[in-house]
Amino acid sequence: PLMDPSNHHNCFVFTDEDGKVIAHVGAKEKTLRVKDRDHTICFIGGIAVDESRRGEGLFRSLMEDVMSEKRSDCAFFLLW
Repeated sequence: PLMDPSNHHNCFVFTDEDGKVIAHVGAKEKTLRVKDRDHTICFIGGIAVDESRRGEGLFRSLMEDVMSEKRSDCAFFLLW
């Protein structure tokens, strides 16, 4: 099944030369209220790397992209 286009801004993917997704990390921002203060947190999930491509550093690269894009907006990251 195709990914919902309205959720694409939460998806970080690598594709191969044929357009097949070979690695994916999802990063969803949510607001958490603590003692009357809002904090933006980032949930990290949907982590997958094609078995035949493991060991190539794809996950590390995706996480670096997530961190650089979301770091300034999020108080912390949570693996779910």
